Amino acid sequence: MRSLATNRIEIDPTSLPLDMSAPQTEIEVVPDDRAGVIVDFGVRPQAAAVIILVDGASQPLAVGALVTIEDGGGPTVVGHDGRVFLTGLAAHNRILVELPEGGMPRKLRLCAGRWRLASDRAGDMSMIASPPGVVRHAAPAILTLLVALAALVLLLAPQPAKANVVCSLTTQPVTINFGTSLTASGDIRYTCRSFNTTPTTFTICTGIGNPSFPGTAAQPKLQSGANTLDFNLYVDPAATIAWTKTLPIAQTATVAAGATISGTLTFYGRIPAGQSSPVGTYQAFFFNTVLGFLAAGSQTCVSQLNDLSGLDFSINVTANLAEACNLGIIEAVDFGAPAGFWTEVDAVGSVQVTCPAATSWTLSFDGGQYLDGSERRMRSAGGDYVPYRLYRDTARSQLIPIDGTILGTGTGTVQSNPVYGRVTVAMPPPVGSYSDTVTVVLHF
Repeated sequence: MRSLATNRIEIDPTSLPLDMSAPQTEIEVVPDDRAGVIVDFGVRPQAAAVIILVDGASQPLAVGALVTIEDGGGPTVVGHDGRVFLTGLAAHNRILVELPEGGMPRKLRLCAGRWRLASDRAGDMSMIASPPGVVRHAAPAILTLLVALAALVLLLAPQPAKANVVCSLTTQPVTINFGTSLTASGDIRYTCRSFNTTPTTFTICTGIGNPSFPGTAAQPKLQSGANTLDFNLYVDPAATIAWTKTLPIAQTATVAAGATISGTLTFYGRIPAGQSSPVGTYQAFFFNTVLGFLAAGSQTCVSQLNDLSGLDFSINVTANLAEACNLGIIEAVDFGAPAGFWTEVDAVGSVQVTCPAATSWTLSFDGGQYLDGSERRMRSAGGDYVPYRLYRDTARSQLIPIDGTILGTGTGTVQSNPVYGRVTVAMPPPVGSYSDTVTVVLHF
């Protein structure tokens, strides 16, 4: 760790045993010089269990049924094969099950006094015990529970081996922030947990969602009030291959039986340069983005595939278009090599400026290296001088004096500002190569 500086320490919650929980996974500490710190993430034991819920015909309850421990927090969704993972169990528990039936939930209640955590001495395994024949309800379905504490061996009813993997986001919200840059990247961090008894291999993917108004799938747009800024998201760091619904970001993953894995799917963004959007903070969203799976031979990322379960989420995109201006190419005012007996010669150069739309800017021109009073001069290697003047207009009527200026307003694109020069002498100067350097400063 760095002394006298902020250090972020993290733990991976997926590496904890199933009977342990951590209320926080990130802590920032500032250690003294050559000193250590004690960091407590609050990891504590928890009473947890995987329950298999079946009906009176010994068939697993439908996926999506909701199970709630009374006085124990929010509901938990039943997964495949009737399995549901519950935490915060007490010695005696009352659970409420809402079953989908004809589009309407139906509630069944288990008697609190007849279900308790008990110990199976022969197997040294905790389970939920109940006297036989005591769970009854007027509804047609009768629930039977088989439970094993998740920290120990799972008590599984004999059934065919099937994949049962649930994937979720490790970090929310998912964002990509350009800041004041034209490029950025974002990460979709996921965790997949297996309730299967054998290893499972699958292709996890993320499919881009629908862009917020006024953007379209062909051209997403960031918005700041009534102003917009074009951008796009890509699957490659070079930002050349657009991320589309038919081109998801994917990788192969394998999760061991009863294990948890974590991973990251990275995407990239680019804002095309030269847009005439005014200064401001811009924002966009991609709704219904999918963390899901690819079937063999398919390029469509789906959140549910066989016994694999993912989810939909949104991506938040932000950018800050600041009042930042830049000088571009400065083309020299080159009078060339006049021939014959000449007394006047003209030339033109230019200064490029790029500023956000509606941003005022000013170019100032100093007196050069060989200033003589109010006259700019060029000098030869032999020490001879040739006076010259700079103008704003082609008619050479708007003089740019010493420390004079050219004013303008940004358009968001490159603006080329001409600078007109003129040499007027009574007679041609001595032969030689003459030059001067004028310093140009951009103010905005």
